[in-house]
Amino acid sequence: MGEWQAAIDALGFDLKLDGTADDLVEELLGHLPAAWREVEAGFECYVNGEEGTLDLVESNDGFDFGGPWTCSLEMSYAQEPSIAGTMMAGAAYAQATGGILWEAEGGEILTADAAVAMAHRTAIDIAHSLTGTDA
Repeated sequence: MGEWQAAIDALGFDLKLDGTADDLVEELLGHLPAAWREVEAGFECYVNGEEGTLDLVESNDGFDFGGPWTCSLEMSYAQEPSIAGTMMAGAAYAQATGGILWEAEGGEILTADAAVAMAHRTAIDIAHSLTGTDA
């Protein structure tokens, strides 16, 4: 978790994951609390090992995920600030691990760099939405 938080910080995202540096990402199962701009922006996070990742890829055979991948994180959100939290955390994880981000709702597979750019745009859009100002 410490490395993930460091990757988030290095990208300039104002997102703080709840946990200690020694917590293992591999042990995540369920809601991961996080704060973005002092607002709850946590998300659901499940780690898939090699078998679960293979199942994910095979069940979405219309997408070319590249790879081969030995691990994947499934992340989902329930409210607007969590959209920003999920995108920032996912982009940072992809950047730190040399992975990709699959934005399933939009049907996009993003390189780490593209995911970071999308996360920045998403954070700006959500911030404007929350404050009621134009983007």
